[in-house]
Amino acid sequence: MRCFVCAFLPATFPVEAVVPSQSAIRRRQPARRHVASQPAFCRQRGAAMLEFSLVAFPLLLLGVLIIEAAHWHTVRQLAYVALLDSARAGATQHGRPDVMEQAFAQAMLPRFVDADGRARDRQRLSWSRIQRLAEMPPWRIEILRPDEPHTLTARLTYLHEPQTPLLKALIRRIARFTDSCLQQAWARGFLAIRLDLRIERHSAPENWRAMPTSRHDRVVYGARDCSS
Repeated sequence: MRCFVCAFLPATFPVEAVVPSQSAIRRRQPARRHVASQPAFCRQRGAAMLEFSLVAFPLLLLGVLIIEAAHWHTVRQLAYVALLDSARAGATQHGRPDVMEQAFAQAMLPRFVDADGRARDRQRLSWSRIQRLAEMPPWRIEILRPDEPHTLTARLTYLHEPQTPLLKALIRRIARFTDSCLQQAWARGFLAIRLDLRIERHSAPENWRAMPTSRHDRVVYGARDCSS
């Protein structure tokens, strides 16, 4: 059926120009798209929190381990310098335990420096606390082969306390896999730093075994058990 408007058009005017065909109408209509039942932000709600929880704990653990490793390395370097100063004092003073003990304590003072200038008090309190908790000396220097005339061989065992409770708990867990000498320290959450040093003697060695062990139990002759 022709439309009402077509009756008033000239005969030469194409009807398709006024009334488009059904195929043209379909081509002009936009393609229908699938409309989701919910907006996109509703479907992704909670995804960021889940991703953060999966990544946060490993990153936190890695950061703690990096800080603890840097702190342990600093203490180890300082302990080595203190052991070197102690060995030098012993090499020039006939291996006297009291001289070596004083030299080691003096070299470790930078570890306990604070704004109040009470490094010696902090050192004394810290070492007393470690000895009470670990039930063993906070540090000990063993003079190995004390009768050797030309070389002084020293071994240091220094107890290092981690800064975070997380690492302390981890150390207690793996304590049973350590050797018998250090197991006691590890079982109480302390890392035992072991260092060996050999230095040339500049004085003849003397026998200081007769000195009271209660006075000089941190510089001993011969290999000793860590807990004794």
